[in-house]
Amino acid sequence: MTAAEEAFAGLPPVRPRCIASIAMPARDEADRIGKAVRAVVAQRRLDGAALDPDAYELLVLANGCSDETATVVEHCAAAAPRHAIYVVRAAADAPESRHVGAARRAVMDASAARMSECAGVDRTILTTDADSVVAADWVAQNLAALRTVDAVGGRIVPDPLERAALPDIVRSELDAKTAYEFAVACLESAVDPLPYDPWPRHWQRCGPSLALRASTYARAGGMPPHERLEDLGLYQALLAVDARVRHSIRVRVVTSLRVAGRVAGGFGSEVAAMNAVANAGLTTLVEHPETTYATIVARAALRRWWHARDSVDHREIMSIFGLASRFFREHVAAAPTFGVALAAAQGFADERGAARSRAPVAIAQARAALAAHSAQACSNASRPTLEIARSGAG
Repeated sequence: MTAAEEAFAGLPPVRPRCIASIAMPARDEADRIGKAVRAVVAQRRLDGAALDPDAYELLVLANGCSDETATVVEHCAAAAPRHAIYVVRAAADAPESRHVGAARRAVMDASAARMSECAGVDRTILTTDADSVVAADWVAQNLAALRTVDAVGGRIVPDPLERAALPDIVRSELDAKTAYEFAVACLESAVDPLPYDPWPRHWQRCGPSLALRASTYARAGGMPPHERLEDLGLYQALLAVDARVRHSIRVRVVTSLRVAGRVAGGFGSEVAAMNAVANAGLTTLVEHPETTYATIVARAALRRWWHARDSVDHREIMSIFGLASRFFREHVAAAPTFGVALAAAQGFADERGAARSRAPVAIAQARAALAAHSAQACSNASRPTLEIARSGAG
């Protein structure tokens, strides 16, 4: 057992009425984490009344900090004595401090362990970031959504003041990327709709806002030990066990815009890339829209076959993904879940590389093409994938 694990194990017992544990990893966030913690303290019910402080707790892992991050959290805890706010320090050379993935895994595992100790109703694990500010009804909206799903990804928006400070051309690129991602989500809802994740919905599945049942976290195997993009890794693990994931636009979090991103592939590095593209006078390129459309159509077809095997010819699926007969039998038809079957089929298709031969296009062009596909799908009266979605699969 690591020092951090011992410290988490030594925390006061979970309060009897506690149904949600919030996990927050933090490194050198003394300037921002106070605002993040105060937002958690100020949570309200859906009717606007203050949320019972005994209904939730906050665990912070200050991993390898060289500033006063932990001290700031302690001051916030002292100022809110009715709330259960705990901070654990991990040394810079501790296993939990190797990278953000290890840190988030450690603190989420601690939240999961505490919630698993509670008898009765399935408790909830939530996670957010130390540079993010959750909405006043963040906990309540997550709990409401989790009544009918297994996990909830919240809508993450950039800090408005930091966004306003960006150059106009970078803001335009950011807005164009957001509109494009919404266009992809709209097309998914039209072609491959899911009853538990209906439109309107967003596309994000990031660490600043993720909530899931404690049992679902265990079923997915917990947070994968990824050095970066660990939140995406957990999302993929959820899909692999056919967890019902809602991309709720009612769950909202404001996060910082770091032009110098700390994690490769994270939000900050994405903004930095947009800044570089804009300053070079270039246009952001994205996947060819026909590739995106073909991917969604293929997924819908596989879902239809998975839940109606007796009435759908498997040769259609083999043709769509270009699957060899033996591979289909061993890795798709024999898969334990739809998520595993889909990953196998997509992996096989990606290795062939046929769909990836299309060159990327300008983001505005892609968005227009995706919108046209969505309109066509919505005007199609038959829309067979609606019947698939009603099964609750995927």
